[in-house]
Amino acid sequence: MYRSILVPLDGSSFGEHALPLAAGIARRAGAKLSLVHVHRRDVEPELPTFTPYQFEGLTARGLERRTSDEEGAYLADVSRRLAERAPLALSTAMLGGGLTTALERFVREGDGDLLVMTTHGRGPLGRLWLGSVADTLVRRAGKPVLLIHAVEGETAALEAEPLIDRMLVTLDGSSLAEQVLLPAADLARLLGARVELFSVVTPAMVAGGAFGLQPGAGPGETIEGAQAYLRRVAAALGPGLNVETHATAAAEPAAAICAAAGIRGAGLIALATHGRSGLNRLVAGSVAERVVHNTFLPVLLLRPEPSH
Repeated sequence: MYRSILVPLDGSSFGEHALPLAAGIARRAGAKLSLVHVHRRDVEPELPTFTPYQFEGLTARGLERRTSDEEGAYLADVSRRLAERAPLALSTAMLGGGLTTALERFVREGDGDLLVMTTHGRGPLGRLWLGSVADTLVRRAGKPVLLIHAVEGETAALEAEPLIDRMLVTLDGSSLAEQVLLPAADLARLLGARVELFSVVTPAMVAGGAFGLQPGAGPGETIEGAQAYLRRVAAALGPGLNVETHATAAAEPAAAICAAAGIRGAGLIALATHGRSGLNRLVAGSVAERVVHNTFLPVLLLRPEPSH
């Protein structure tokens, strides 16, 4: 169960699009919502307009302090706006150092059972720091990451929690992919969402592919076999969930996942990924990457632990 929800913010309205769903999950779980901003010394602060007299004697350290104060005020303002909507346990943190290093350390020290952050809907992930942070956290933080798609320039409506009443959980027949079941099931229970376990049978099942294994349990897998596998998994999920199963055949698993999510009315896609380096892309050429880049839906990602 989620006890702490972490949302990294970059000071823009774009980053705030992660807040409505994150706040809704936190309220339903009785969890703390942690808002985190990383003060980056490697970025030159934007200089305010000064008269020559005002600028005289203003040092680089003074500019950095001014920037840090503004960032702290921004976090306080976001907290105030969230608290005005409904009761919520909130905390804020200003971190120093490299973006990915600071956030990874913060997560590993115990804050954040679920990380929620914003990304672009289609095409390249856009903001490099958001993409690289998501990449590192998926690969190394050991926690599920929920990516929320947003459009640059749109204002986030903090009071409008997205309605998610159906989740598409993609499995490939491997124990690695099944590790996403626990965080996905916890989220489904909190949201009151129906879970659809989904598997894609490809014409040629080749090990070492998209998720670590291509979707399906092995060479020669049939739709009937995949469906039987999904039913076994559904039976093991335990009480409190409304679960359906569906398997299909397709040459392109990512396209089949996105299509199924749309046809079956899913509000969220969940899947495991190896999270190898290179995300600006989550996994070069992988199903996870293609799903993230080709859907507007929230995507829950988890890097599986081989030891499991």
